[in-house]
Amino acid sequence: MAVAGAADASVHHHRIPTHLSASRSMVKGLPDTMLKARLTTGFRHLRNLPLGGRVVFLMTVRKMHGKVVLTKVAREVTSTRKGMVGDASFKVDPKKTTHYVWIFEGTPRLISSHSRVLTVMG
Repeated sequence: MAVAGAADASVHHHRIPTHLSASRSMVKGLPDTMLKARLTTGFRHLRNLPLGGRVVFLMTVRKMHGKVVLTKVAREVTSTRKGMVGDASFKVDPKKTTHYVWIFEGTPRLISSHSRVLTVMG
């Protein structure tokens, strides 16, 4: 007769990978640049998993004393509107060339992810 240990009784949940895509566009008639992000799952068969209402952060990226430093610029909640689920956007107008990255910190069920670096000329 086998005895189950405490480790055997626990349930192991797999975390779902996420992908955070990013783009930038000019705002018509203004010197501002719109930075956009879309949070999706990393699996094709999980595309219907709702990722609206998740918190993503916009951060600046710069090098300081040989190290990469991230500074929080904005905290945005992804859209829950149909056709725009998982979308977030933020308008910026930096005085000098600045590098930005979107970051999703993850949840107990979703793996954290970050976007590519977006460069906005000042």
